Amino acid sequence: MGLAGAADRRYRGYSLGMKQRLGLAGALLVPRHMVVLDEPTNGLDPAGTREIRTIIGELHAAGVTVLVSSHLLAEVEATCTHVAVLHEGTVVAQGELAELLESNSPALIVSTPDAEAAVEALRGNRVPARPAPEGVRADLTAATAPEVVATLVRAGVDVYEVRRARTGLEDLFARLTQGDDGEPDAGSAAVSATPDEEGHR
Repeated sequence: MGLAGAADRRYRGYSLGMKQRLGLAGALLVPRHMVVLDEPTNGLDPAGTREIRTIIGELHAAGVTVLVSSHLLAEVEATCTHVAVLHEGTVVAQGELAELLESNSPALIVSTPDAEAAVEALRGNRVPARPAPEGVRADLTAATAPEVVATLVRAGVDVYEVRRARTGLEDLFARLTQGDDGEPDAGSAAVSATPDEEGHR
């Protein structure tokens, strides 16, 4: 855990990051197939966060399943392979992180050389759309992906590529746990990083 240099220092003199690493060391004194971590990067500076992320990656590479519970969703997104979203004690979404973000995206990215004409054609058919760095972003709450493509083709707009816009984990979490007052309710995210010997996650 990189604490050998501080072996002669008292615990009260450890930084928060060092205490986090010491806690991990204690959990790993006995070889384990699974490690459960609760808010492992909470309160850490960027250097400490990178250290914990590296340790989790090393555990994963060694075949250990790492389950993380955290409200720091940006960190979860940067670290995790699989996610479960909890809302009021119930799992409301789970699966591979990349697939969840893709499948829950409400927009389509259209790569086209004429973004202005594409936006005009889509808006003319009551599909909310706006220019994006990749081309055009079309809202899929008002139309399906095939309908968006068909609209552009009928309007004579060249379409080079079409893909779902990738939403962020924070956006997904808010959408899945939206309260009646418009504010996200409390919940947590977790990741299973490594398959076990039988191939389960």
